[in-house]
Amino acid sequence: MSHRKGSFWALPVFLAPAIALAAAPARPAVTAPAGGAGLQAVRDAWTSAKHRFTPEVRKALIAYERAEALRKLSTAGKTLPSDFLAWVESDPLIQATVYGAGLHDPASLLLMLRSLELDLGAEAVRKKYPQLALAAAIVYAAQADKADLSPRPALKLRISGDPRKPVNTQDPKRKLDLNDHIVNFLNEHTVEEDVVVGQKEQTPELKYDAKGVAIPPPKTRGKPKMVPVTEKRKRTLTAADVIASKDLQEKFNAYMKARGCDVRVDCGDKVVHWNSHDMVRGPARQNIANAFKLFRTAYEAKGLLPAQRDPTPTPGENCAYLIRNHEYRFAPELAAQRKWPRYPLNAPWPTLTLLVVNNQPLREREERWLAFRDRGEFKTYGQYIGSIAQQYDMQSARRLTPFAFTYGSIQMMLKDGGVCGAMAGISVRSHCTLGVPACTAGQPGHCALILFAHDAKSDTYRCHGGQYATGGDDKTHPHGPWFFDETHPRRPMIYHQSIAWGVNVGMPACLDSNLAFRLYRLLPPDDRQAHGLDLLQSGLALNPYNFLLIDAGLAQAGAASQAVAFWKSAAASLAGVNRSGCPTGGLFVQTVRDKLFAALAKLPVPKEPAEAASVLAFLNEQKCDNASTLAHYKLATAGLDALLADARAALEAHLKSERTPASAQQIAATLHAAAERIPDRKNRREWASGCWSLVRGHECFLGHRSAVTLDPAAATLARLAGQKLPPQAEQVQPLLDLVAAQLKADVANARSPKPAAQLAQRIKALAAQIQDAEQKRKWLEELAGTIREHEEYTPPQPAASKKRPAPPPKPLRDPCADVIRDLLAPPTTQPAK
Repeated sequence: MSHRKGSFWALPVFLAPAIALAAAPARPAVTAPAGGAGLQAVRDAWTSAKHRFTPEVRKALIAYERAEALRKLSTAGKTLPSDFLAWVESDPLIQATVYGAGLHDPASLLLMLRSLELDLGAEAVRKKYPQLALAAAIVYAAQADKADLSPRPALKLRISGDPRKPVNTQDPKRKLDLNDHIVNFLNEHTVEEDVVVGQKEQTPELKYDAKGVAIPPPKTRGKPKMVPVTEKRKRTLTAADVIASKDLQEKFNAYMKARGCDVRVDCGDKVVHWNSHDMVRGPARQNIANAFKLFRTAYEAKGLLPAQRDPTPTPGENCAYLIRNHEYRFAPELAAQRKWPRYPLNAPWPTLTLLVVNNQPLREREERWLAFRDRGEFKTYGQYIGSIAQQYDMQSARRLTPFAFTYGSIQMMLKDGGVCGAMAGISVRSHCTLGVPACTAGQPGHCALILFAHDAKSDTYRCHGGQYATGGDDKTHPHGPWFFDETHPRRPMIYHQSIAWGVNVGMPACLDSNLAFRLYRLLPPDDRQAHGLDLLQSGLALNPYNFLLIDAGLAQAGAASQAVAFWKSAAASLAGVNRSGCPTGGLFVQTVRDKLFAALAKLPVPKEPAEAASVLAFLNEQKCDNASTLAHYKLATAGLDALLADARAALEAHLKSERTPASAQQIAATLHAAAERIPDRKNRREWASGCWSLVRGHECFLGHRSAVTLDPAAATLARLAGQKLPPQAEQVQPLLDLVAAQLKADVANARSPKPAAQLAQRIKALAAQIQDAEQKRKWLEELAGTIREHEEYTPPQPAASKKRPAPPPKPLRDPCADVIRDLLAPPTTQPAK
């Protein structure tokens, strides 16, 4: 497989004129290393290239980085074999990665790469999986000072077995302790339960005709429905049994007291049990937490549950394990069925970093690998157990048993279940075990995952998400580290997607764009200020998806015109991309736009009115939604009065529209940005008070699934005007009136089933959110009066045709009538147990 076609020497023509720089970059400068003469040679080549990145600049930069790396190694007293260094030089992709494009210290990468070669063998590192080795060297570059360079045979992968060593809890040669007695109680008592021992075909229920003759069941298509076959079996108790049963707790307490142990458990009856879903509140939670700790300690002390997770593998062991699995060969039909291999292990290294950073203990991975290899089992989800998962001790107590894996392992997640975090964790660990780069990711109030995929037909890569619930790619923030900068911070998902797109442009161009950024960081401040944007733009001409260059360029721009010109240059580079797997619009463009808008908000407005008006026109053309930036330029071009009038008009239009959380957030930001431009505090409050009067009576709107939603604009204006938001009853009353009016209109006009059902759901949802009982009663009685004697309606009939005459009208019952009736009915009381 190729690493994307391209040439290091065929650089695209730069698309925009040079722009003088006027501001220092946001990132701190890399201190120029000792070899001043070497760096001067790079600067000379860069100057000759008119401050762009060219093959000559690349050659000079790599020569400099190589010399500096060897100097550092020599100073540290470390040497590397000449054939190893020659191999690094022999492949342009490897050479570029090690000497700058990997964006880590080249000396550290050389040490890690050589250590991996000693672990895995030259054949694996130099010929079969060099991209995997590069990814591992970059991910673990911080460990370079501990890299083992001593000669040794290639490591033999050893995966430990079950670490538990059960203790004889009835050993007559020693005095039994508390934990012995706890385990002995469990072993000496039994429980009978239904155990699934097989499956059988479900027998359909017999039906009879009017004469009492059995009707033959209809023939089923496809596989018959199977039902479990169970039988009663006895087994010894587990801690979970005791925690769930009041009777067993009393027996346990008596047993322990008889043996002189001052310990008791009081967990209640089925407060927490095997299938619990609800959170535990009140004193019971602490009692159950104490019991969980007591039993878990006993299990760990007596070798029935590991006291800690297995150690994480070394970088070499991690790579060896991935290689071993990748090289497993299924029969052709089975390989196709299991989609094997799931991801190429010789894929470009930028896409492999999330794979090699996953350092699950090998024993945990091996259990999942064997399940996949032998049975085709591939778990990407577990049992979703509800709110009890928010209480770690309660979730763990419900299924506390002897187990070969401890907490934090995928095996424990599959046994205990969880909510979104556990589900995403299960999927990520399963994917990584099979060689697919993945990591968990956050969404608003939710945990999902991202993973890389490869299309063999087009030889392209993509980064996509899974288990989404509360947002799309724009709301997804991976938890995995970002290995393309020195600090390894987390980045939004679009950054990880840009890795795949950059690779699809072509690895030579992708790496050269990284080298351009490396050079930018090495330049003295004066050089960056004078010509740094030229360099960054030339790097974007190679790979327009390189966020390092984009972020640096927008931070470098010292004037609005420079920032806009930089954006236009980047947009032109992006428009010139014509490769499979390389988007030229969508979220990427919007993200860069948003970065530009944010940068413009911080830069001074051009003093020339025409230039400021030009920037404002550009913002409107690009549909800028950054309220602060727009206010910045409207103030400069039209004045404060026009800015405030526009903000008020926008508020009026918003209140008349169908409001959404997104539109409400936008108008709140617009109002805040406008108010900030009023210099006098008294005048600011006076203007906000005028806007507040428009909002009164419209503080809330019905959001998703008829949720009563406080408009952020109302909250913003209340704060600016020094007002208090009205009580909930007053906020919700306009919404109640709106729904009441809608019901009256529906009753007075022709009704149809779908709108009637939607209104019924809205009434039910709204009633559940009314806090004032009297207000709720009066509203429901008003609705009941409206629909009284109109409980049934005849929907519009379809037009008749020659082939199909119109059916006779059939009255339907309005679901609103039933909902209102049920809501007004007094609650039924359950008889006391």
